[in-house]
Amino acid sequence: MVDALAGVLEWTVKDVVNALRGGPPNKHAQHPQHATIQTRLLGRRRRFEDLRRISSRLEKSDRTSLCGTVSGMMYRHAHDGHERSIALQMIGRVQMQMGDPSGSLISFRNGLGQSGLDFTARLELKIDLCRAHMGLHHHIEARTIATDVLGMIAADTRRDRAGLDEAEASARYIRGNAVRESIERGVSIKELAVAREDLLRFLQLEKKSSNSSLDERTVAIGAILELDTELGTVTPTDAIHTIEATLRIASADLEEGLLKDVTRRAWSWWCLIGARIAGRDHGPGPRWEKTHDLARKAIMFSSRPEESLLRASAYLLWFRAWEGSRHTGARAIAWHMEPMELELFVKTMGAQNSFMEPGWRILRETGTLDRAKSMDPRTWRKGFVRA
Repeated sequence: MVDALAGVLEWTVKDVVNALRGGPPNKHAQHPQHATIQTRLLGRRRRFEDLRRISSRLEKSDRTSLCGTVSGMMYRHAHDGHERSIALQMIGRVQMQMGDPSGSLISFRNGLGQSGLDFTARLELKIDLCRAHMGLHHHIEARTIATDVLGMIAADTRRDRAGLDEAEASARYIRGNAVRESIERGVSIKELAVAREDLLRFLQLEKKSSNSSLDERTVAIGAILELDTELGTVTPTDAIHTIEATLRIASADLEEGLLKDVTRRAWSWWCLIGARIAGRDHGPGPRWEKTHDLARKAIMFSSRPEESLLRASAYLLWFRAWEGSRHTGARAIAWHMEPMELELFVKTMGAQNSFMEPGWRILRETGTLDRAKSMDPRTWRKGFVRA
């Protein structure tokens, strides 16, 4: 790690070690004269803006672990509240990419609590805070903050409108999806229509997504399809047919290794959207089988350790299909996990505290826990090591 950081930052290994410890550049720095020399030699390389630039580059190249370390160095080198807020924002983004929305929520809130924030910094932190709330299924909070962001943008007449388009696009994407995710708790036709308009507006504004880990444009198209089924303009059968046909192509690309991670995760969202549509469809047809198949496919598209949030949603939909097939008199769906599948399931429990209790319930009620007792525990219990 230290060698990699030294290469990225163009520092010596000793400089990196001392910077991580928060100490002086080297053993000579204790002497005032040497301290002055070292400040001149190393000061430019250690400037906050240099670290910020490097962390942004690491974030874009998916070097999440190194980005987290550099972000921590940013925080230690920050001189005021504004710089600390920027560092906390980057730390929060790394936590989101690592599948820790609870940690990112704290970082973004702490960032917003710093003094000296300008309009842009406050706007960006609020958008990231929205994303953290969405990751924790806090849909009311996400909608409220996204609406506040849109109000800030509408009220500001001094800035270049083009500079605000990205922020508006993100806020509309989040608000539209927060409503969509709330469908099963009850939303009005008017709310659904506004959510659809939000997502259409996002597609108009979005040029380059501010979310480097997800193809939000692809997700938005699927989200509009789900909203259309609730508004009655598209039948669930037609929506699922469209989703399945699209996913067949995506699955072939996945097998051939042609999908970028940002797109692969978007197709996982399409699987979840399709499973949700199927689960609410009370018409004729294999309702629970469709839900089951699409939920399983979502797991296939989100098997990386840091994608535990997506998998947790997929497992819950899979279990819902399993339960539903038994309670409605439909053909019962079998629940079976191979040792590798069970290990991934348990890793998801270990990575997401909110999924721990539901995960145990699933293991017990499906009989998986009893069957697992006959397996070699080394094949799956190691999954409890946090991802």
